[in-house]
Amino acid sequence: MHRVLERQIKHFLGDGERIPSEWEGLIKAVSDTYVRLDEDRALLNRSLDLSSKEFTENNRRLEEVRLKVEKQAQNLALQVAERTENLNERVAELENVRKAMANLLEDLGEEKKKSETLAEELKKFKLAVDNASDNIVITDPEGLVIYANRAVEETTGYKPEEAVGKKSGLLWKTPMPPEYYRNLWDIIKTQKKTFVGEIQNKRKNGEIYTAAVSISPVLDAQGRIIYFVGIERDVTKEREADRAKSEFISIASHQLRTPLTGIQWVVERFMKKEKLTPKGKEYLDDIHMSAKRLTELVDLLLNLSRIEGGKIGITPEPTEVAGIVKSYLQEAAGLCDKKELKVVFEDCPAELTVKTDKNALRNIVQNIIGNAIEYTPQRGKITVAIQKKDDGFIIKVNDTGIGIPKAEQAHVFQKFVRASNAKLLKANGTGIGLYIAERAANLLGGKIWFESEENRGSTFYVELPLEFKPKREPQSVAA
Repeated sequence: MHRVLERQIKHFLGDGERIPSEWEGLIKAVSDTYVRLDEDRALLNRSLDLSSKEFTENNRRLEEVRLKVEKQAQNLALQVAERTENLNERVAELENVRKAMANLLEDLGEEKKKSETLAEELKKFKLAVDNASDNIVITDPEGLVIYANRAVEETTGYKPEEAVGKKSGLLWKTPMPPEYYRNLWDIIKTQKKTFVGEIQNKRKNGEIYTAAVSISPVLDAQGRIIYFVGIERDVTKEREADRAKSEFISIASHQLRTPLTGIQWVVERFMKKEKLTPKGKEYLDDIHMSAKRLTELVDLLLNLSRIEGGKIGITPEPTEVAGIVKSYLQEAAGLCDKKELKVVFEDCPAELTVKTDKNALRNIVQNIIGNAIEYTPQRGKITVAIQKKDDGFIIKVNDTGIGIPKAEQAHVFQKFVRASNAKLLKANGTGIGLYIAERAANLLGGKIWFESEENRGSTFYVELPLEFKPKREPQSVAA
């Protein structure tokens, strides 16, 4: 720039003229100014250039940072969204848990009430069991006592705490046939059924007593035995009273039998040899029938006495079943005719001869057919049938009689028990016929059962083996 100024001055002054000194100072000042200006411009340009590069670099870095921040922000947003979703799920789970806990607390409240109620009921139950008059003993599956009520001490002399942890048999058992105990354990442990019977036990002082026992297994949901519950009642005095009654019945029956036989003999003689008016014959028929019924009653009482005294001996011999049935039906023909009963005997299979005790079989036939005749009203029907079955046979007696009320059927085979409708009918039953029939069937190795409906009749069944096989243990009323 100063060069341009210098040329312009020289052109103005003329090419030959010398530039004045004062102007030279001005030109130099201007020149210096421009030099400095150029230097400053160059410096500025360099600064601007550097600033631009730095700015560009900074922008680049800022862009990278921006992109990185955006990416992190996106990742953070994704994480926040994911965590928000998880949090919502957890909140939903917590809400479900809260509801479940609320329901659980409600259920626990109900269960607590039920438990409190159950606890009160259990207290009452334990109080009742503790104060029961019969012995109640609970054992584990191996027979170790885990509970005994207070009655145990009254009967056996052993305190409950003395019995717990020990086998009851070691404390108060008295020797009985090994078969008895094998049968007992087979029923309660193998078959998992209730054993019912009589047993002789020994008190702490050594005294022997007779007990009626019932032992039942208690099973879990899988059918495994977890406890045995035994209930025992001292029946010593009852059995002594029964023996005394049986002895009295036996003596009285024997004393009655002789005059009754005499009465029958005299009546039969009169009916055969004496000329009687129709009225006199009617009277003698009534006397003969009454004497016969009394004789049958005496026979029943004698059989009862023998059974309860264990004096019935079983003597197996070939016996024709149909012959026993026909023989009794002939004896009962007079009463059947009087009541106008239709009696049908469906004969048994050809040549059915069994090996059994003839007297015991006759007792069974007499009592189940006699009952059918006794409790079937006028002009009814009785059907007797005999069926062979595998290694045994069945006697079936069906009647159109008064039947047995459902509520009373469980007690039919008990001694001196008669159904309420039988009493209303004013029949002449004694209440011991079916008791004797059942005992006789048991002694012969068989069983007896029935089906009945009130006012529709009854059907009794007796199943017996073709050949009597004595048990290893002695026969007894507890068998």
